Amino acid sequence: LKFVPAVFQNQEGGGAGKDCEMNMSMLLLDSPSPSFAAVFTRNAVCGHPVTIGKERLRESEKIRAVVVNNKVSNVGNRDGLGNSERLCEVLAEALPPAECEEERASPLDGPSPCLQPPAEADEIIPCSTGVIGWELPIDEMVDAVPSLVESLSPSAQPPPKFSDFAKGIMTSDNYPKAASREVDVGGGEKVLLCGAAKGAGMIEPNMATMLAFVVTDANLEREEMQTMLQKACDASFNCASVDSDQSTSDSLIFLSSRKKKIPGAGREQVVVAVAKALKEICVELAGHVVRNGEGVQHVIEVNVEGCRDDEQARTVGKAVVNSPLFKAAVAGNDPNIGRLASAIGSAVGKMCASKESDGEKADAAARAELEKMSIRIGDSLVYSDRAFDLSPELEAKLAKYMEDATLYRPSETGGHQPDFPVHDRSVVITIDFGLGGRGAARVVGADLTREYVTYNSDYRT
Repeated sequence: LKFVPAVFQNQEGGGAGKDCEMNMSMLLLDSPSPSFAAVFTRNAVCGHPVTIGKERLRESEKIRAVVVNNKVSNVGNRDGLGNSERLCEVLAEALPPAECEEERASPLDGPSPCLQPPAEADEIIPCSTGVIGWELPIDEMVDAVPSLVESLSPSAQPPPKFSDFAKGIMTSDNYPKAASREVDVGGGEKVLLCGAAKGAGMIEPNMATMLAFVVTDANLEREEMQTMLQKACDASFNCASVDSDQSTSDSLIFLSSRKKKIPGAGREQVVVAVAKALKEICVELAGHVVRNGEGVQHVIEVNVEGCRDDEQARTVGKAVVNSPLFKAAVAGNDPNIGRLASAIGSAVGKMCASKESDGEKADAAARAELEKMSIRIGDSLVYSDRAFDLSPELEAKLAKYMEDATLYRPSETGGHQPDFPVHDRSVVITIDFGLGGRGAARVVGADLTREYVTYNSDYRT
């Protein structure tokens, strides 16, 4: 649902005077469901909706809906917590009673002989994304609730679609991000998972302004969902970074309508397959978030293997994609291997120093960690046996490789990013520590461009 709050109307200049539309979007289950899971930002200055979301995860028995607004992230406001709760209360009152589970009719499609009690505010999770510090235009948001509810009616024209939700939650995104998977549960039946995400800047999730939502009809238990969601998040959104700034509003929410029963026989295999599908969706969405990052012209994919554990691999991968010097080099198609090796060495040195207080022993441990390390960019070996493998010919080849991975050239587009990525190529870096361990990680990041700096320096003005 689009509307223009008064604070955004007919004003020019900076700050809250931007003339722009606000969107409110909602995911509505046919009936309140006890099957839900969530992962939130670890930023200590978190948004008020995050505080409420964490409370719902701890205390709510069921969830009926998720409501999302863009433009304003509702962080650090004196009335922010109360405003988000007020929105949930008004929305709960506006929702018609849900159908009983055995009925499975739409809650917005007329009366039924079997109705559950009216919705409660604690059955609704609020999410906000946008500028930090602005106040929600709560009165106008409340006034828009009846229209939001009506827009989800099956008789609404145009009919509500999941793609509309993916578009509605966007802020500085160039395009909506959605993914889906089907899982066979036997007997000719399949369960469906659909996911959507938004985010283009402040992307260093550690569960950015990154919001992601996955819905399914699989009849899963809440504990199963939380476990598989955390694992999927660790392998996807927690392995992605655009600018190393962790947002105040990151939320990843997983809801089930429980419509499709999973047979007892073979249930374990089905749950494993659903977890795999969830991970694939999250990896795909995280990749889109990075590829659509503000000013991003190269996606950097770092595959780290041969480590002692996954955490070591993830730490090294993030050190590479978060190195401003290396990111800037990639933006200029400059295969500056020294900056790459420096980022790796810095990460390993810090990890060893955190485990060993004696400086000499820590240094020796770091050298041992790097003894067998090799580095490839694309299919080219650039470092092995503790030495660079470089030549003018190889550097020219690497520069061409980076140039071929460019998503767009500002000189050809007037500085504007394309509405949709023109290809899915990345600058792929493979780091093998050769330690014989099974620790590995795939981390996705982005270059650092003039356009990123320009966009974020002009963001509110």
